[in-house]
Amino acid sequence: MFAVASPLGLKSIPEGAATQCYLAVNPGAAGVSGEYFSHCNVAKCRADANDPALAKRLWQRTEEIVAALATAGGRREPPSDARGARHTFAPDATDEA
Repeated sequence: MFAVASPLGLKSIPEGAATQCYLAVNPGAAGVSGEYFSHCNVAKCRADANDPALAKRLWQRTEEIVAALATAGGRREPPSDARGARHTFAPDATDEA
């Protein structure tokens, strides 16, 4: 599978874990906080990553999902909204507000 996917730019498992491992063990990264890293370097993130309104929506929706799961008696199905639609964790057109 990797031989087929590698031309698409997918990383191997070691390549995918490299940045996390670098940040976990490199003393030079110990004082760095709140930055986005890619390929073991500080990188510029997408503009929406710093959008306070989007962050607030995400936080509120996460609280709703966690509360619904906590009261669902251990069921692991996604909560429904007021329309009765089931939500998955992938965005779709109905989640746009």
